[in-house]
Amino acid sequence: MDATTAFLNRSEAAHYLHTLFDEQVQLGNVEDHHPNFYSLLVENQRNPKSASAVKVGYLRGNRLKYSRVDCLRINKQVMFTRTTLKEWFERHYLPVVIKKAA
Repeated sequence: MDATTAFLNRSEAAHYLHTLFDEQVQLGNVEDHHPNFYSLLVENQRNPKSASAVKVGYLRGNRLKYSRVDCLRINKQVMFTRTTLKEWFERHYLPVVIKKAA
């Protein structure tokens, strides 16, 4: 992965989030619970109000828990920026994990 790449695909974004998480583990802010960031990103992109979700009566995905991860769709591919991922990680994911550990 090139550090100058403007956009990250889902796999590269998951790797970047793991890097941010590992930094927090080394700082002692969180316990290493081996999160699966790829699955988290996939679930986050689901349509929470799909027809099947309305039929069963609850929202799909994990946006209620972690908030939406902003992304771009380029040629039908979901792409992320490091800035957006870092901001989401620090403002939404990390507080949930810290609160859960407390």
